[in-house]
Amino acid sequence: YNYGSLKSQGAGATSRQEAWLKANWKTISMNDATDRQPGDVAINETHTYIFVGPDAFPDHGPIASASLDERAPMRGTESVASTPHSGFRWYRKP
Repeated sequence: YNYGSLKSQGAGATSRQEAWLKANWKTISMNDATDRQPGDVAINETHTYIFVGPDAFPDHGPIASASLDERAPMRGTESVASTPHSGFRWYRKP
């Protein structure tokens, strides 16, 4: 979470977020879903997800998602955590 939308901390559109991820985090496999850890980030040109793990929500949804100016963070219903999906690249904090 980037309190105050600080651009120096990676705030901005997904291209800016990914530039910050590339500079500060390590890339992990897009294909090995068994390697996911809470806190891992999936990103593509239009969206960013956070892997929260299968026990974070009552129905075991493993990702959190939000939309700028549209809705608050919530459980994501997409399958980006379990399969290679729509060109998402994955990052992990070192």
